[in-house]
Amino acid sequence: NSIEEKLKFTNNELSVILGVVADGIRVIDSDFNVLRVNKQFCKISGVSKKKNLTGKCYEVSPGPDCHKPTCTLKQILGGASRIEKEVGKVRSDNKVVPCILTALPLKDDGGNIIGIVENFKDISKRKKAEESILESEKRYRELDETLNEIVVELDPRGKFIYANKKAFDETGYTKKRFNNGLNVMQVVVPEDRIKLAGNFKKLLRGKELIRDIYTIKRKDGTTFPAITHSNYVLDSKGKVTGIRVVAINISDIKESEEKVRESEERYRSLFDNSLDGIYRTTLGGKYIDVNPALEKMLGYGSKDELLAIDIPTQLYFRKEDRPGPNQRNRIFETRLKKKDGFFSFRYILKILNYTNYISTVVL
Repeated sequence: NSIEEKLKFTNNELSVILGVVADGIRVIDSDFNVLRVNKQFCKISGVSKKKNLTGKCYEVSPGPDCHKPTCTLKQILGGASRIEKEVGKVRSDNKVVPCILTALPLKDDGGNIIGIVENFKDISKRKKAEESILESEKRYRELDETLNEIVVELDPRGKFIYANKKAFDETGYTKKRFNNGLNVMQVVVPEDRIKLAGNFKKLLRGKELIRDIYTIKRKDGTTFPAITHSNYVLDSKGKVTGIRVVAINISDIKESEEKVRESEERYRSLFDNSLDGIYRTTLGGKYIDVNPALEKMLGYGSKDELLAIDIPTQLYFRKEDRPGPNQRNRIFETRLKKKDGFFSFRYILKILNYTNYISTVVL
């Protein structure tokens, strides 16, 4: 009676344990008979407890390794001390449930293997999350390939771990070269590397988005200016694992800026060296700029002194002598006041009438 009571207590205790375990548990003897299953295993397999316990494991709840050398029971009986692998558990309705299967030997009091204990951890949610991440990553990469901007990702050492097609086209480096240890320091000119290293360290410390301009060096040695937008990449634990950079080739903008600068320099040279007086004013009659010839013509000692006067009342002898806003590209004879109060007859050619200012030449 004492032995029977102990066995009953042990069985009851085991049943309680199997009932509260979150994973599916199945016990099989060495002849493939199912000895025990818990509620979670029945849920995973889609087979009732009664049916599970009335047949061979490969009959009531078959798996992809049944009747193969990779059968878990065969491996344990063959000497394996522990089996752990990812499997697809096929339910009775043919739906596949992804699981992590862990199997251990079941031994008798003498240490002889008499079967196995299997633990099935349902990883359906994890798999679904992984698939969602992969799908999202796929869409992200597809979008990258259609962008007209360079998109790259760097590891904490500055090595490229991803680059889109635009990066290959702009730099001349192949995908193989990008993936074969190319470092970001190799694709910027030497004079930009100290700045790049400093910004890189800031990003690895979690500093916010950094924007800057670098000169990119192509594989063939030619260069182009690029404005970059960089930010750090975080893993699921919030740790910085790399840097993502979007770069835009601004060669056309730089060329336009250079042309504007050259044009402004030519204009300034003509303006300053002209023998005729030239001035620019607002529509309301306030000087914006005057050239040296006009200063000399009106007897002023400095540009600032001339810029301070009121044109309608202090430059023209009478207000009506000033050419009107609609009198464009015409020559007028008028009287201008000099600094000493005397006036002189001058020809005025109002050559341009812009939206916000007027340019006038005094002959």
